Amino acid sequence: FRARCTNPAVERIEQFRVFDAWNEVMFEAADFVPADDGPGWDGNLKNRKAEAGLYYYEVVVRYKDQDLLPDKNHRIRGTVQLIR
Repeated sequence: FRARCTNPAVERIEQFRVFDAWNEVMFEAADFVPADDGPGWDGNLKNRKAEAGLYYYEVVVRYKDQDLLPDKNHRIRGTVQLIR
């Protein structure tokens, strides 16, 4: 599961995190270019397969032009279903 973006207004992904239902961080990556081959969660935690189920993600996006936007950083939150 990766945080990808094709919007040319996006400069960087400041932070990408995946959490379980108890708010434990399952995966974290920071400060990268939003590309197809960027860092992503492989469904593991500490080299062990995570249980199938619903997980939550948060992506903090940094925009290039802060003059056009009220907040240069934008948080995107959602869910992802892990199926084994």
